[in-house]
Amino acid sequence: MDEKRKKWSASLIRDIVDCIRDQEGNRIIPIIGQGAYQVVDDDIKYSIQQFIVKKVLENEKIPLQPTEDILDKYSNGYRGMTELSKLCSENRLTLQRQIKELFSDNANVRKISIDSDVLTFLERGEFPLILTTCNFRWLENHVTWQGRDYSVIAYRTGKDQDIKMEDGRNVVPAIFHLFGYVGQDRNVVITENDFLRYLHCIQDTNTRPERLKKYLENKYILSLGCEIPDWTFRFLLYSLKEKDGKLGGMSEEDVFDGGALSKAMDENLYSFLSNINYFPSQNINEFLKDVNEQLKPEKKPSVFLSVNSDEYELGEQVKQILSSKFNVWFFKYNGGVQYWKDIEEGIYKCDYFIPLTTSITIDKMLDDKSKIDNREAGVITEMRLALKHKTEDLGEKKYCFPLLHKISRGLLIKALEMGKCPDLKSLFFAPEGNEHIMIPIEELTAEKVWKHIMR
Repeated sequence: MDEKRKKWSASLIRDIVDCIRDQEGNRIIPIIGQGAYQVVDDDIKYSIQQFIVKKVLENEKIPLQPTEDILDKYSNGYRGMTELSKLCSENRLTLQRQIKELFSDNANVRKISIDSDVLTFLERGEFPLILTTCNFRWLENHVTWQGRDYSVIAYRTGKDQDIKMEDGRNVVPAIFHLFGYVGQDRNVVITENDFLRYLHCIQDTNTRPERLKKYLENKYILSLGCEIPDWTFRFLLYSLKEKDGKLGGMSEEDVFDGGALSKAMDENLYSFLSNINYFPSQNINEFLKDVNEQLKPEKKPSVFLSVNSDEYELGEQVKQILSSKFNVWFFKYNGGVQYWKDIEEGIYKCDYFIPLTTSITIDKMLDDKSKIDNREAGVITEMRLALKHKTEDLGEKKYCFPLLHKISRGLLIKALEMGKCPDLKSLFFAPEGNEHIMIPIEELTAEKVWKHIMR
């Protein structure tokens, strides 16, 4: 494709942003494909499919080494997965079981990352509905909608798997796995036969998700990294967006009626999308950078919300409340060296530190070593990281604003003075006085916290 055809107008970018910020509701529906992700394993970058193939071939029952040629052979889309499934069967293995075990291992999942421009687009766009053609779960653990977790829907070729609506008009925020996902049940797209069965069901009036199709009628699809075959992408697009037997747009260069961006897009798909007035491009990053720049939000103060591991539900409530005024950093997944590296980075990046301090926190302050493995409690480690940051980098700046939940100021002071971590008193209390916030959760508002911090 020549350089000229890769460009887009500033008007087109503005139109996309206007669709996202439409007063009647966000009109852009992103579809995220495997091409938006990468895996780094032993300092080598792989596509998702290459990584799957590599891990499956490491099974001692399979007499093949993951050479470059072998990886290429089995990483060739659904055809490659079909051949890999045959290879597994010949060696008394089941491909779906192998993939399920792969994605059940947190060490493997942590090696997956999404393109940073795609992630920024999803975060700034705040899309109430995100579609994905990926058959693994990742997005729902890394993206939220206005501080709330997305519900997760997996289409399993039946009528009961569909989006839910509020007040008959607004969709309940959801990530919709169009091809199902590994681990839920056997109705997931992995091989060519799975894909053909899915394509049959998605266009069959008896089995297609009717509410999803209805919801998409006045919305615009933007697919990112969907590297499925040319004709099947056309079929999928038609099944989701066809109305009265037609599929097309307004044929105006500065108006967005839908589009597809993929680094692996071929000439035939490019021509097809252009003919129906959809926007095609191989330049995912350059395009999204232009959109993301227009979507850049007003700067919100960032807060690190520190929560006991057995009180994450309470933490989610607080996060949702604070998100209207603050960018809330709340990391609720445990495990490994990378976990604590991410925690420390989050603490150092945030403007303020808000520990959700409860009776459980007090117990950990009184005895901050676990009786089981003698390790320091996680929230205590977070507090000490915050104290180190405040001491070394922030000086006397007001920084820590503990939210006391069903405990008194006196109990907190007693725990700090009599417990195992008196060093934390200088984190909770500034030289000029108390910084704590005592607001019952049911009365908590972001505005109250904002006023407390800014006074």
